Amino acid sequence: MRAIEDWARRQQLRHLWLQVNRGNAQAIRAYEKYGFHIIASRVFDIGGGFVMDDHVMERVL
Repeated sequence: MRAIEDWARRQQLRHLWLQVNRGNAQAIRAYEKYGFHIIASRVFDIGGGFVMDDHVMERVL
């Protein structure tokens, strides 16, 4: 995570975003420990009758 943050800052980016499955409580807690918070929840159709049911998380740099 540190390498990603460093790269983003060098690019003068102000936010990091990621998607995580809504049912993956362990990953959500881990991302929250890194300073991310949920900003949206979305369902993405990935074809074949399958969907991704995700939270979008953000961290301000």
